[in-house]
Amino acid sequence: MQYRSLKGFTGWGQTGVLIALLGAGLILASFVQMLVLSQMDGMNVTLTEGTDGFMDKLLQPENATYVRLMNAAGTFCMMFLPAVLFSWIVQGKNWFWMGFNRWFNVQQLIIGFALIFFANLIASPLADMTKNVVAGFPELNQLAMKLEADYERQVKVLANLTGWGEFIMALIFMALLPALFEEMFFRGTMQTLFERWWGKPILAIVVTSLIFSLIHASVYLFLSRMILGVVLGLLFYKTRNLWVNTFVHFANNALAAAQLFWYNQTHAEVKLDDIDPRLPWWSIIPTVLLTIGGFYWINLYSRNNRLRIAEKEKALTEQSTTGNPFKNTTGGTE
Repeated sequence: MQYRSLKGFTGWGQTGVLIALLGAGLILASFVQMLVLSQMDGMNVTLTEGTDGFMDKLLQPENATYVRLMNAAGTFCMMFLPAVLFSWIVQGKNWFWMGFNRWFNVQQLIIGFALIFFANLIASPLADMTKNVVAGFPELNQLAMKLEADYERQVKVLANLTGWGEFIMALIFMALLPALFEEMFFRGTMQTLFERWWGKPILAIVVTSLIFSLIHASVYLFLSRMILGVVLGLLFYKTRNLWVNTFVHFANNALAAAQLFWYNQTHAEVKLDDIDPRLPWWSIIPTVLLTIGGFYWINLYSRNNRLRIAEKEKALTEQSTTGNPFKNTTGGTE
């Protein structure tokens, strides 16, 4: 019997629901962002100015707060809302099904942060190698440079942190909310769906990480962000707790925001190439070994918690499927 959710949706049915909710979220995000833009002064862009003229006016230092609000509104509408509504529609109104539960410990948080730190160390030489490869393809390299330039312009605006008040706001809108919303959508929703549907956790993690990297729209950093996605995916698979992932993701974002804040206070202009560490290619080898060791320890400290989560999942599944004609008989857990 094919896989079905607690509410009777097949894997394809759940995918259709998720795509529909994502499309609705995209429309809503566009509407909300237009509302934010309507409150900004000087955003009347003529047709002759086009997209570049619009971006030039939007990405001005005085618009930093508005840009942060637009980013937060976008992730809220396109990730948080679809994730929550999807879970309610296909599983029911219990946050447990998204990965939120009380079974986690301090060791998981510490090791998880170490793992994301190692992933960033792996990402740096990968980005350099990607640039060297892409340089051999002129058209792709031109696109990559444009995407990178647009990203750097946006970061410069967001990094316009003139005081501690703006830094705290950045921690909320640039670090905490994106971390929570992205983890809910990619790990708590998408990865969980693929894992239960396909029954192949590694494939689910890789596919989810691929999509995670694609939505960040960077050629040079594609492999780097995919590595971050894989580490976060494996972390969620080992801990089965989205609070752990959210904390680790937030800590990673907060560290980047702190770097930008410090750099903004001590330098005249933010240059991303000067902020990111430059590591030789061979540094990947010891870092990968450290990452493997980290996952050994995270698995060790997550064992008892996983058992409690599995028991809770089994109990909720039995309660929810009593008298349900779509009850799973495949032996997999919901």
